[in-house]
Amino acid sequence: MPMLPEDVVDEYAASLIEPDEDERRAILAGIWTDDCEVVLLEGRLQGREEVNAHITRIRQEFGNATPRLTGAFVAHHGFLRFDWQILDPAGDIVARGVNFGEQAEDGRLRRVVVFREGD
Repeated sequence: MPMLPEDVVDEYAASLIEPDEDERRAILAGIWTDDCEVVLLEGRLQGREEVNAHITRIRQEFGNATPRLTGAFVAHHGFLRFDWQILDPAGDIVARGVNFGEQAEDGRLRRVVVFREGD
């Protein structure tokens, strides 16, 4: 049975806040395909290890900031859209944007395109 869009989005959010890389890798293995891709303004990430390294960089760049998904997500025909923010420890927004995702046949993420506000 394919993963439901809401489960994929929930696990995606969990991967962003998981500090332990081994635990995060386990989450990523469950929600991303082997050939997954994240498309950013500055380039493309290929595979779960690059996705994991990117999450680690975000956590280092923003220190104790917390990424979170905001509002409801939209899903249809294997595609997703969801908004996100990164909050600093005081609760101020330091980055925000919207992601568009594509699910594989089994419901896992095949591709996510990231748009940051201001890019």
